[in-house]
Amino acid sequence: MTTLCPRDLPHVVQTVAHRQLGYRAECRCGWAGEWTTDYSTADEQTARHRSATLGSDRLATTLCELMDLQDDIADALMWLAENWASDLPAPRVRVRQDGRGRPMPGVALAVECESGDDADWIAMLLHDAPRCVRVDVESPGSPIGPAPGQVPGDGDPGR
Repeated sequence: MTTLCPRDLPHVVQTVAHRQLGYRAECRCGWAGEWTTDYSTADEQTARHRSATLGSDRLATTLCELMDLQDDIADALMWLAENWASDLPAPRVRVRQDGRGRPMPGVALAVECESGDDADWIAMLLHDAPRCVRVDVESPGSPIGPAPGQVPGDGDPGR
């Protein structure tokens, strides 16, 4: 059996965040995109660099995308472990979807709240959530939907 390590791929590109500088794409090869305040712009830089360097190497592209998903899961796991209170309703994992209802990479969680206080507390927690995490909250009398401060489908907590 062959084990693949990220160092076996010449172009492992990721979108990184910095509190003061914002977001940018960075690659193992040394290339780095421009700093931007918009995550989507940095993510587009990541996709463009991958496309330009990996071309039609579908396996390398898929492996990079899976490593991105692995990073998203690790970020969500650490955020939940560090921030989620045991007295809050337990979240469930869901398939993440874009604004058109198509599956997309990232972590989606759903929480059914029995009180508006729980929903408000969860909304406050989302201000520090990783960008890859989307939390849908259902509270009494309201349908399931993005937590306050989150835009449907983008997993981006409002700031």
